Amino acid sequence: MNAQVSESDGVATVRLSGEIDTYTVPEVRRAFDKVVATTGAKVVVDLRDVTFLDSSGIGAIISLHRRVVAAGARLELVCTGMPLQLMRLMSIDQVIDVVPVAC
Repeated sequence: MNAQVSESDGVATVRLSGEIDTYTVPEVRRAFDKVVATTGAKVVVDLRDVTFLDSSGIGAIISLHRRVVAAGARLELVCTGMPLQLMRLMSIDQVIDVVPVAC
């Protein structure tokens, strides 16, 4: 699992890759902790290179969403493949903005 955090033009982006599970989610949470959400800002979590995502990873994303919304910002998930199917199956796309992208 790899996590990269960047910021450009007021948009904070966390790009995740590899498997996100119980063993790697602490690293994901550390990356999410680096994100500064301010009123009106946008936070993007890029899941395009994620090959596996379990409930602990979903929990980390939901925790980030709560923190971002509480700060007056908005969260957007960029997904394809399995992560996109999971977001739709669990109706997370009804609560968090999910941007589907082609492979």
